[in-house]
Amino acid sequence: MTDLTKLQSRIERMLSGEKKRREVALKFIEKVEETMTKIAPTIFSDHETAAIYVNQRPLYFRWDNHQGRNNSELPGFYLDTEHGNPYWGDPLEDQFGPRFWGGIRTIIEWIPTVIELMDEKETSRDKLISLLK
Repeated sequence: MTDLTKLQSRIERMLSGEKKRREVALKFIEKVEETMTKIAPTIFSDHETAAIYVNQRPLYFRWDNHQGRNNSELPGFYLDTEHGNPYWGDPLEDQFGPRFWGGIRTIIEWIPTVIELMDEKETSRDKLISLLK
């Protein structure tokens, strides 16, 4: 087997594996988006843009439609296009390579933060309700 044949074979295996991994990651994104869209207005309601950066820039999550003069942005994960605001970004699912996989890692690392924030909000609201009784 020549080096070129080995390279071609290796590339085919890698691309096939990447396609399968990406399918799993896209399903993960879809599930997180669906879940977060339900709870985000309750825990992030102080954000006028209906979007929040995920741990850090450039990744942000939008939980409601954003309508501009000539464009709209649907709920989902986006990479900020470097203008410093969480709108008009590039959809994470349209990214490839390190931008895509870095976004997946950031989401995975963000989930425990969201759970902690939910617990804090719930505790705070329970205390407030106890004052009303």
